[in-house]
Amino acid sequence: MEKRKKLVGRRTGGNESLAVATIVTLVTGILLSACSQSMVPGGVFQSFGYGRLVAFNGKPAKDSLKYPRGLALDVSGRIFVADARNKRIVMMEALSASSWTVFPTDATPQGDRFVDPEGIAIGPGGDLWVADAGLQRVVRLKMADWQGGMPTFDYFSSVTVAGTSYPLSFPTGLAISGTTLYLTDPGTEFPKNTPRIFKIDISVDLASAIHVATGLALLGSKGTGKFQFSFPRGIAVDASGEHVYITDEVNYRVVRMKSDLASSWTTLGSRGNGSRQFISPQAIATDSSGRLYIVDSGNYWIVRIDDMIGAGWTRYGFQSSSAAITDNVYPAWVAVDPVSSAIYVTDDQNYQVAEFE
Repeated sequence: MEKRKKLVGRRTGGNESLAVATIVTLVTGILLSACSQSMVPGGVFQSFGYGRLVAFNGKPAKDSLKYPRGLALDVSGRIFVADARNKRIVMMEALSASSWTVFPTDATPQGDRFVDPEGIAIGPGGDLWVADAGLQRVVRLKMADWQGGMPTFDYFSSVTVAGTSYPLSFPTGLAISGTTLYLTDPGTEFPKNTPRIFKIDISVDLASAIHVATGLALLGSKGTGKFQFSFPRGIAVDASGEHVYITDEVNYRVVRMKSDLASSWTTLGSRGNGSRQFISPQAIATDSSGRLYIVDSGNYWIVRIDDMIGAGWTRYGFQSSSAAITDNVYPAWVAVDPVSSAIYVTDDQNYQVAEFE
């Protein structure tokens, strides 16, 4: 396999040091393992990130990622990353060292910061929605009126269903269709957690609602049966808004329901590393053709399927025999560019973002 590496930046001055950024292009082949385990040549793989955490006066260096999780792209091509251990969102104009903006900024008030941002999604008007698991809330950053600094910030921390308020416990996955937000909340009292899937109207004014959103919810229960979950984490909605897809991590499966969260229960998966099997399915995304992309972190690959039968089962693997750490990608989250259909993943072990086509 031919490889070409380029070091794109290292700068040192005074008390500040930026880590080395590496762009890796694998020109002659990505490992695309279908059911036959055959090698499929072609494809372009690029990664961008900054090594291990570099600290300056106790603060993370501006241009380093630490445990990047959620990932989203808007129609202008901007890349948003939930930089979980750095407790922030990173916005990149492109996979390059010169295109970073971080939220919160140094001047951001303490109450408008993050603790453990996980899933993120682009909503109406280009607003960015963030599941902040550490603070048990969902945050909206109003990007439409952003002119630098910290975007306008509001949030909700509970959901009202049929007159009963349900506080968020550990919100992780977000998906948005129109003005409807779908949210996974696996709970925190594992293994006795109460998994919940919420369907929330985000056209309401969150501030005037005193940080309480009104929505419908699949309150569910813990288990392996119909309308049960063990640890729902990732969530996606198809282009038509008809179906919602959820990764049920500890049950080693993907679940599909109608968008009413009450009908048409279909599952795919069992434990293993063969066809239609998973070890740790976490994030999930859809493309304009209706195909599903599932991050199976336990197997270190992404699975692409055409439907819930598992047709077209294809595994995208990123490990090589090289000792160079940037040649191995351990996917944590996945997103599909709404314009180019390029596929992006966050790599939470090498602290980078990767793109492949």
